[in-house]
Amino acid sequence: MRFPDYTATIREPLVCIRPGRGLVLRLSILLLTLIGLVAVGGVIWAEITGFNLNELPWIPRLALAGLLILSGMGIFKSIREEEVELKLAFYRDRLILSHDRHPSLWREDEPAMTTEILYKDVTGCIFSYRRLRVTLQTKGYTQTLAGEESRKKSGVFSFSTLKAPDVDFAELIRKHSPIRVTEKT
Repeated sequence: MRFPDYTATIREPLVCIRPGRGLVLRLSILLLTLIGLVAVGGVIWAEITGFNLNELPWIPRLALAGLLILSGMGIFKSIREEEVELKLAFYRDRLILSHDRHPSLWREDEPAMTTEILYKDVTGCIFSYRRLRVTLQTKGYTQTLAGEESRKKSGVFSFSTLKAPDVDFAELIRKHSPIRVTEKT
């Protein structure tokens, strides 16, 4: 493989699951979904039957509120933010973004991840100064998790530049690739 024309390394904050909390997170999300369905179903039932929800006893209301708080605490205690190193490698015809490890909300393991985006497939690039985020709109890109086969994806790929506020990513991308960058404030 040939060497990149330019490389940059930043720290990207990712929201991920705490070790050993996968089951708690899934159960909390399931409970939150069930509470939402019960609440919406109750409102629909009250509208159809003409029942006044203000006449509902306090015990069911408190039970739903307690379950809502319990599921919210389960989700809150199961997630964390972690900084991961992201390497951007600019080649003549492509941009390769590599994470040494890529934690996520749905996997407790942290495999390495590589994303390859051909410049010809990029339809737009937006750098948001307010959100400190680069968003690439593409016709397609290839994403590979360590130990798995490459997957072709399409649509939007973005990464956070929150931990590198002193780097002008709009200028960096313009200088080292043919991608046109739109800047948003």
